[in-house]
Amino acid sequence: MIFYEVKASDSQLRQCIDDANEMLVIDEDLDHGLHGIPQIYIDHWTLNNFARSRYSFILRDYSSHIMADRDIRNVLKSMGITEDEIVTAALELFFPHPGVETREKAEAMFRKEMTLALSDPNLALLIYAGVLLESEGARANLPNLKPSDYENDLTCLIADEVLGLSVAKYVGGYKGLFDYVRYDKAKPGILARLGPFMDDVIAGLIGGVSANMYTRAVLD
Repeated sequence: MIFYEVKASDSQLRQCIDDANEMLVIDEDLDHGLHGIPQIYIDHWTLNNFARSRYSFILRDYSSHIMADRDIRNVLKSMGITEDEIVTAALELFFPHPGVETREKAEAMFRKEMTLALSDPNLALLIYAGVLLESEGARANLPNLKPSDYENDLTCLIADEVLGLSVAKYVGGYKGLFDYVRYDKAKPGILARLGPFMDDVIAGLIGGVSANMYTRAVLD
């Protein structure tokens, strides 16, 4: 995916964002970015879906800058998924274990393990795959899947489970898979309100991190 910096007047920029509406606007900055020119960042797919001729934009490839500055935690936060909510959901199914006998110890250890896990670019990309699938599903753009099947998270939709399992196993191995199943079934906290893809992705993250937390707590 190639990202572009879009430069225009404030009024043009506002109109662009309004026209984009539910399209994927990666970032926007109306406080005047580089060289005092207001700008937003959009991806190539979004760009092609704009009526370019309506706007006098100056476009240039800006991929190296935007990719270097983006962090998966900020991407999740922009979707309303905060680290605090992830931790809260994880602790709802907490059980005392050697090394994490209290919720306070468990929270500290879980946050440490989650920070370590989210620093891995491969995990970030797995999570981002879920972000994009959720975004496309909400716009009824997923191929070979009826919008109603996406909205109702029918049993025929298993790609979300596969992604959740992949995240859990990547982070916590086979132990992570078992914890993923616990959270996927119970759907505590934020998991209950997330869409078909992101509930499994975040459950996978929690499952993998939880497994590592319990394992490392014994060793420490």
